[in-house]
Amino acid sequence: ILKFVGLSPSWQFVLFGLGAITYAKHPDGVLEFNKLKSLAFIDRHLPARLRAVSGDGATAASGGEL
Repeated sequence: ILKFVGLSPSWQFVLFGLGAITYAKHPDGVLEFNKLKSLAFIDRHLPARLRAVSGDGATAASGGEL
């Protein structure tokens, strides 16, 4: 693919090396790594926000002021 795009052999070597390093760091894939990272962030922050909303009592139950 890199030859088809027209990259010089030295750039082909560099890009292949970066791909190999990325694979070594994230063997499940970069997208899977970012998905797990995002889900962990949501798990850490969502309960705190739910506690803040439900802590208002009547305001949370009535839907707030008009």
